[in-house]
Amino acid sequence: MTLLYALVAVLTVAVAVDLLLTTAVIRRLRAIEEHRDPGPAAVGPPLGSALPAGQVDRITGRTSGPLLLAFFSTTCKYCPDQADRLARRATDLRRDGVQILSVVTTTPGEDVAALATVLRPAGQVVTEPGPGELMVAFGVLGTPTFLYYDDGGILAASGTTVDDLRLPVRP
Repeated sequence: MTLLYALVAVLTVAVAVDLLLTTAVIRRLRAIEEHRDPGPAAVGPPLGSALPAGQVDRITGRTSGPLLLAFFSTTCKYCPDQADRLARRATDLRRDGVQILSVVTTTPGEDVAALATVLRPAGQVVTEPGPGELMVAFGVLGTPTFLYYDDGGILAASGTTVDDLRLPVRP
């Protein structure tokens, strides 16, 4: 009978240790999840929205045609890579008649030159303190964000990466 009591005591201790370890693992996983980087996020106007009147035309002189707005920030860790990808795709986009406007938001003391230099081959680059007038006008809350407006000035595609941006096929 004492052997049975000893076995129950050992099992009780083993279950208690297992419970403590499981609790510690769950706490650690929750801490990791709270500090996990969610990646780039974009919040902009819904598809089908009209291009805000005058916001881009006064900067670019654009009167018609498709437009790709690309929003970047000097504090965004994803933006340099996406800026480079946009610059590499710019020739094909311009061949399809797409005008590209890159908006780079910055905070005081941040160097905008490196990002602007990468983006210049893609098209016009505008810098503004962030969140700036254009980010607010277009409802963009995160960078990078890409907004593609078709010939009629209607938002036809949006995304957080230029490679995943689904642009309509032009005839």
